Amino acid sequence: HKTCLAYKHNEQEILPVKQPKKPKDEQHKTIIVFVHENRLSIKKREDSLLNQLYGFYMTDGTLNQTDIHDKFMSYDIEIIQHLKHYTHTFTHIKWHIEAYLVMTNMPLENGTYVSIEDLESQYSLPRAFNKLLPQIKKALSSLT
Repeated sequence: HKTCLAYKHNEQEILPVKQPKKPKDEQHKTIIVFVHENRLSIKKREDSLLNQLYGFYMTDGTLNQTDIHDKFMSYDIEIIQHLKHYTHTFTHIKWHIEAYLVMTNMPLENGTYVSIEDLESQYSLPRAFNKLLPQIKKALSSLT
């Protein structure tokens, strides 16, 4: 106690002064779950966040159904269904996500297509994507 300046000045309750937390970087994302012949397209991610983990197609920005139709019409889209809007928070980033299920008559050329059962039993999805599984199952059961 004798060498503690905070104690000497009766400031031990307010010292050390905590620095305010830096606000999280907020980003808007769109996740598209492509479905072809009742199988889901997944891809190994190759960016710094969630690198080398499997996930669904994701793009920066918030796309709506018209944007998705225009961007992916070459895959002969059958159905575009909104799944949900949600946020996913990492330690330093917050994603605001719009998610869609898109059924196509042609597969994406760079996707790996798996059944929902194989996805759940053989692949480990990051939580940001895993949160969509209940909505995906519900959508698939109502569309098939």
